[in-house]
Order: sequence, then structure tokens, then C-alpha cells
Amino acid sequence: MATRIKQDKLIDKVTTALKSSFPGAQLDLETLADGRVGGEIAWSKFNPNDGYADQVKLSRALKEKLGADAVQVGLIFTLTPIQKKVMDEDRLAEEESILSTAKSILRDRRRKARSKISNGINGHPAPKKRKLTTHG
Repeated sequence: MATRIKQDKLIDKVTTALKSSFPGAQLDLETLADGRVGGEIAWSKFNPNDGYADQVKLSRALKEKLGADAVQVGLIFTLTPIQKKVMDEDRLAEEESILSTAKSILRDRRRKARSKISNGINGHPAPKKRKLTTHG
């Protein structure tokens, strides 16, 4: 619990630092597996042709605002809003493709299971349904 609070406070600190250094930026930050903060920042003043310069700006801003805590920040991609939109659309298309494939596999497995039941499992035909009659 204490670690989670610490991580949430770190994300808050990074968010505050980035918002003050890059006004109007879109942030998508998360806690990475190693406990550092990473994600994306989309800002209209980033140069779509010079990601290196944008990373330098980002690094300087984080060091200036966070001081020693800047080492707790992992990879943050610098994007223009248009680049972010394209990446988000690509992610959505990939997720839809994965979902479609999963649905297809599930349909195929159900079809095979139904076939096994109707044809009998392991070569034994399914028992025939009998009508119960009462004599009386």
C-alpha cells in the first residue's frame, strides 16, 4: 500500500512538472514494471522531425522540476498531437484485429466441440434420447 501511494505521488509530481513545462500537453503516464514513471506526452510545439531535440527538452524540464527525483522517470515518448492520434488509431486497429482473431478461434472451438458431441466423443456415439413410457 505504501509503495502504491509513493508511486501515485510520483506520477502526480511528474504530471505537475510536465504540465508546467509543456502547457496544454496531453499526458498518458503510468507506473512501469520497475516502479518508474513512463508513458507519452503529446505537445503541439514538439518537432515532428526531431524527436531527439524533443527528448532533450523533456529531460531538461524533468531535471529542472524534479531534481534528484528525475531518475525515477523512465521512457516518456515525445509526440505531436497528430503523431499521438495516428498511434492511438493504430493501437485501436491492432486491438480490434486481436479481438476478431480471438472471436474466430472461439467460434472454431465451439464448432469442433459441437461436432464431437453430435458425432460422439472418442468414437462412441452419443446416446440416443428415449421416450419414457408409463404403463398403467
